[in-house]
Amino acid sequence: MKHILYSWILLLAVSCGKMSDNIYDYASEERIYPGMFEIAMPRIGFERVEIDLMQAGRIPASLMKLGSAEKTVVEYDDTVIMIDSLCSWVNITGLTQEKTYRFDVYTIDKYGNKSVKRTASTVPFLNADLELLKIPVPVVTYTDNGATVSADINWPEGLSSVTMYYIGLTYFYTDADGSPKSGDRAGNPLFTAENLPKGENVTINMTYDIVPIVFNAAIRDTLQLIRPLVISTPE
Repeated sequence: MKHILYSWILLLAVSCGKMSDNIYDYASEERIYPGMFEIAMPRIGFERVEIDLMQAGRIPASLMKLGSAEKTVVEYDDTVIMIDSLCSWVNITGLTQEKTYRFDVYTIDKYGNKSVKRTASTVPFLNADLELLKIPVPVVTYTDNGATVSADINWPEGLSSVTMYYIGLTYFYTDADGSPKSGDRAGNPLFTAENLPKGENVTINMTYDIVPIVFNAAIRDTLQLIRPLVISTPE
């Protein structure tokens, strides 16, 4: 009986010894993670993405306290962006591929320890998307001035739509005397093209300042949409 009891005590001691070794192995690999960002909220721009990282909004790095964290890191595809400070938001540019980008954002401390990552995924607004935007056909009212005509060009319903906000426009054309004419409009897009030749197709070079709307929200950038407007003047 004593022999059996001694054997059990010896087996328990060996098992505890092995368990202690395992615990020691794990303890030797213990890491202290620096503070992580609170959120990763993407906001679409033109060939770029902004990502908000703090619930308090966009605050200076001097006001950010994330434990031992000292730097901001953004990873996507094969790209790594390291910023030598904490950031409440980041701006990633040069996104020209038509795809969903996945961004991992985290902090590191002076020893290179990484925080838990925050992840954001979105599709930036591209030039191809801009080219798909449509400008409504305007209402054109002509006035006979004898040898020439003038044209009132108007969009009674406005130029804003479910796909864009209208900000303003500029226009350029050459009149019946070969003189260049130009102007700009903000707000109401109505303008008048004067001294136009009769019975001809006149091209008015139009540039519209607009903010595209994606997923029912305006993107972060105002863009220029260039569309020629051709009108046919009466004889």
